[in-house]
Amino acid sequence: MWLLNQQSLPQTLSRQLLSALTLAFVLIWGSILVSSYTWVQSHWEQKAQMRAQEMLNGLAQVVQSEPAPTLSWLQVLVNNYGALPNIREVAVVDRDCTLLLSTEAISPSAAPPLPSLPTYTQQHPKLCDTLQTLGYQSFHTSAPLLLPLVSSPLRPQPQGLSLRIRERGQLNPVQIITLQLPETMAVAVRRPVFALAMINLRHVHQEIRQSFIQVVVGIGVAVGLLLGVMWLLLRQIVLKPLERLQGAILQLRETNSFEVEPIVPAAEIFVLTTTFAEVFAQRMRIELALRASEERERHRAKELTEALAQLEERGCELEERSQELEEAKALLEERVAQRTAELSQTLQNLQQTQSQLLAQEEQLRHDALHDRLTGLPNREYLMRRLDQAIARTLQKTEGQPYCYAVLFIDLDHFKVVNDSLGHLVGDELLKRVSDRLSHALREEDILARLGGDEFVILLDNIHSPTYAIQVADRLQQRLQKPFQLQNHEVFTGASIGITDNTAGYQRPEEILRDADIAMYNAKRSGKGCHTLFNADMQAQALDRLQLETEFRRGLSQQEFCLYYQPILDLQTTTIVAVEALVRWDHPQRGLLLPNAFIALAEETGLIRELGRWILHQACGQVATWRQQFPHCPLTLHLNLSPTQLHQDNLAHHISFALASSQLPGSYLQLELAEHLLLTTNAQLAQTMGQVQDLGVQLCVDDFGMGHSSLQTLQMLRIDTLKIDRTFIQGLSQHHPDRGMVPTIIALAHSNQMTVIAEGVETEQQLLGLRELDCDLGQGVLFAAPLNRSALTEYLSKTVPSPVDSVPA
Repeated sequence: MWLLNQQSLPQTLSRQLLSALTLAFVLIWGSILVSSYTWVQSHWEQKAQMRAQEMLNGLAQVVQSEPAPTLSWLQVLVNNYGALPNIREVAVVDRDCTLLLSTEAISPSAAPPLPSLPTYTQQHPKLCDTLQTLGYQSFHTSAPLLLPLVSSPLRPQPQGLSLRIRERGQLNPVQIITLQLPETMAVAVRRPVFALAMINLRHVHQEIRQSFIQVVVGIGVAVGLLLGVMWLLLRQIVLKPLERLQGAILQLRETNSFEVEPIVPAAEIFVLTTTFAEVFAQRMRIELALRASEERERHRAKELTEALAQLEERGCELEERSQELEEAKALLEERVAQRTAELSQTLQNLQQTQSQLLAQEEQLRHDALHDRLTGLPNREYLMRRLDQAIARTLQKTEGQPYCYAVLFIDLDHFKVVNDSLGHLVGDELLKRVSDRLSHALREEDILARLGGDEFVILLDNIHSPTYAIQVADRLQQRLQKPFQLQNHEVFTGASIGITDNTAGYQRPEEILRDADIAMYNAKRSGKGCHTLFNADMQAQALDRLQLETEFRRGLSQQEFCLYYQPILDLQTTTIVAVEALVRWDHPQRGLLLPNAFIALAEETGLIRELGRWILHQACGQVATWRQQFPHCPLTLHLNLSPTQLHQDNLAHHISFALASSQLPGSYLQLELAEHLLLTTNAQLAQTMGQVQDLGVQLCVDDFGMGHSSLQTLQMLRIDTLKIDRTFIQGLSQHHPDRGMVPTIIALAHSNQMTVIAEGVETEQQLLGLRELDCDLGQGVLFAAPLNRSALTEYLSKTVPSPVDSVPA
């Protein structure tokens, strides 16, 4: 019935529930505010102290670093630390509170900083008392309160000292740690010193208020939401069922019928309770997850910041590395381009070198088969063609048989041209001769140069051997014409040896051998002619080869000997000189005169060895006669061959022979054939000058036969002229025509030369020479050439002895 009498029960319950919820909200909110403020304040103060402690630890590590920092650098570090938000002041003082380094972080709204004082006493008296007490304890106790950070590793490192002092009307937390300044500063400061960090509580309180407001707002929103949810739940669970119950009671009064729905179904209460619990638990999990997420995000942000800094540093390094790589890439590209250019140039050079090598190979093939001077085929090429010619003759062919002929050509007087005008003129003469010979031949004929002045012509496929004789006549006619060589008109001829295939040759060497034999036979026949080879020539060649072999043996076995022909004064008929003449005492052929072997010696070059032997033997023998017959100062006359005359070391050999025999050089005269003086060159003049410097005199032999010029006689400083025997034969005392003899004698005397008449055989010739005032003479009228013993006997008879010359 109470329910029926209370018309406003839901409203009353609503007001009571609201009052209860309000009271609960106030109590909960008050306790939350107090606990939150206490927690926030302790958190921020602890965080500020930790930052101060970390800053002081960092300063202590910097002091210990190597190399030791300077005071100015520490001052910059203290200033940077003092600029941190929660730090009010950073200072370094000694135990007497003398200020060493100091800074003070002042906000824009704060008062200007106090001026730096010598001590800290006036600024922080309470703090200074504490520091002095700590400092004295550190210095005067056996177990100091705080030890320097650089103490022994066995001692514990100090962790610093935290205390609160009241300065300028507020409580200021202070962090203190002892330092050991570097040794370089030990003179300026006393150790240990204290590093101080004073926390800015004003800034900390600002952060506390801001953080507290954020916490209060968050908690208020959370509590409001919680109370709202609780109000809605109470309304749904309590108030609405009561309203429905009240409506049912009122209906009962009016209609005497009572129908009421379940006030609070158990299932709905369970569902609501379970849903509320799940919602509340989910909300708590979400809150916890949000806080954990915020913490992770802060930690992640810190890590990301550090990672970003590292990435920036890494980016700088990568940028530098990228720049280095770009430079290296550019350098590599430049080197690659340069190397590519070098390789291209090398390839081009290799191609050029290959072309040059191919050209050189072709040139080598050409040079291997051709003469370098004239461009004609050489011996190798000729031998191949001769092989082909021999092979064709051996083949059995129908019709006209194959014929060929070979012409062996040797130029006449080429050595004279080469020695007189020089090798350049000689080479030019060979070129001009090869041109003339080439234009006189057919295209199928082969003109080859074997060497020196020797040419060989292969007349290929001729109709008869007589054609070779016709070609030889044509070639000699062409060669008779003069050659204009460097302002010189040069005449030359050719001796030609001819052979053909009728001899039945089997090898090319046999062809050249017989052609060479025929050529030498043509030279012996008078030069400027041609000779066809026959069997007799081969026999003569074999005989000449045998003679050459015997000549070499004769030199080694000393088969040669000297004969001496006296040269007399024509007025007194007394002996004044001797001419040395060589003989060959052949074991089988008997005594051979020079004309039997001198030409062979000249051709083989053995004349040099024979000439040196004659020089030493003759000088030694004349020196012996001069000692044996001191009243007869004999002069030695020696003939020089063309080969000896052009020796570079002729003067050396003569000097050695004179020194060995102790014969003065003035008692030696060298006789030169006049034809050798037809053309003189600088080399011949130089050689003769070296010989004359030894005191040796020069004599022209067979004068009048070679038509030498007076200029040549004066240039070579000739001392004696020997008139050829052909001018002496027709000479007599009363003969009106005396020929060239008077002219030669007058020419010699006008140039202060001595005249020797050669080949004096009769008294009439002697009287004629005396009348022409000829100086000396030699011939069979006086004495034939005598050997050594015979001439010694001749001297003993004609030369007075030293006893006979003494006056009685």
